[in-house]
Amino acid sequence: NGSIVRRGNFTLNASVFDDNDIDDTTFLTVKIFGDNTSTPSGAHMLYYRENVDNGTRIVANWTAPPLTNDTDTQLLYHFDNNSLYGENSTFVYDFSANSNNGVPIQTTQVNLTNEILAGVYSFNGSGEYIVTNCQFACYQTRNATYMGWVRTWTTSGSGSIFGATTGGTALGFAVGRNLGDFVVLGDGIGPSAVGYLFIGEWFHFSVLIYENNTAAIYINGTYVSSGQMNPITDVTPTYNLTVGMVEPPSSSFDWDGDVDEFIIINRTLTEQEILYAYRLKSDKYFWFVNVSDQYTENQSEAYEFRINRAPEFATGPSLTPTN
Repeated sequence: NGSIVRRGNFTLNASVFDDNDIDDTTFLTVKIFGDNTSTPSGAHMLYYRENVDNGTRIVANWTAPPLTNDTDTQLLYHFDNNSLYGENSTFVYDFSANSNNGVPIQTTQVNLTNEILAGVYSFNGSGEYIVTNCQFACYQTRNATYMGWVRTWTTSGSGSIFGATTGGTALGFAVGRNLGDFVVLGDGIGPSAVGYLFIGEWFHFSVLIYENNTAAIYINGTYVSSGQMNPITDVTPTYNLTVGMVEPPSSSFDWDGDVDEFIIINRTLTEQEILYAYRLKSDKYFWFVNVSDQYTENQSEAYEFRINRAPEFATGPSLTPTN
C-alpha cells in the first residue's frame, strides 16, 4: 500500500485459500478488479482464472488501463466472459450502455490468457467473427476514434480486425492487416503502418478519423502515419459492424489472432488520451480480489499503489479537420 512506482510492470500478488476444502478436491475461481477509483467497478476485470488449486499464489501484471465508458462512447467490449453482465459463449456485452451487444458466430471463444486484461477473444481465421448491434450511426467514420489490443498469428494475406460493408459496390470500412502492415481502409483506400505486425506479439492501436476523411494511426501510444481515406456514407443496405471479419462474410478478410479491449468513441482523442489508453498514467490505483468455489465466494479489501511518471507525450500529426 502507498508505494510509488515510476516505470515498468506493476505486479499484483495474492494467495487464495478454501478452508472448507479438507480433501483438496475443490477448485477456485479467482478474479482481480482494479481502476483509479477507490471502489473499482466489477466491469474493470484485470485477471480471471478458473480451476485454481487451494493455496495457490496468484501473480498478475497490470500495465494497461481498463477502458472506461463516457458520454461519447459508442461501443465498448472488454471480452472477459464476465458473468456479472450476462456474458457467455453466445453473448458479448457492450459496456457503453448503448446495447451494441455482440453475438459470436461459429466457435469464436474467450481465452483467459491474462496477458492484457483478463480474457481476450480469439479468432481462427476461418469463419469466426462477432456480429454487433452497431450500425452506421454507431461506427460512423467522422470525428471518431477506434482503439484496441490485437495480436496476429499470421502475416500472410489480409485480415480484418473489424469493419462493415455499406452495400452496393462500395467496399465499406475496415481496419486490419495486409501482410505485416496495419491498414485503415475507406472504400479500399487509406493509410497504413508498414511493418508493425509481428506474429504472436500484442500491440495497441488507435485510429482517428477526422471530418475531412484524414485518418491517423497510432501504435502503442505513438503516432505512426496518416493519410486520406475514401468517404464512407450510410447507404442501403448497411451491414452491422463485425469484429474478426467484414460482413458479409468473406474468407479473404478473416482475422487470425486475438482482440482485447475494443472501443469506438464519437470524437477524436488527444495525444495524451491515446497514450493514457495504452499504459497506466500517473495516479493512485486500487484493486481487490474475488475468490469463489461452487458454494460461496469472498472478496478482499481494496489495496492501493501510486504511479509517478515523468511527463511523456506522443508526437502526432498536425491535422485541421474541415467540413
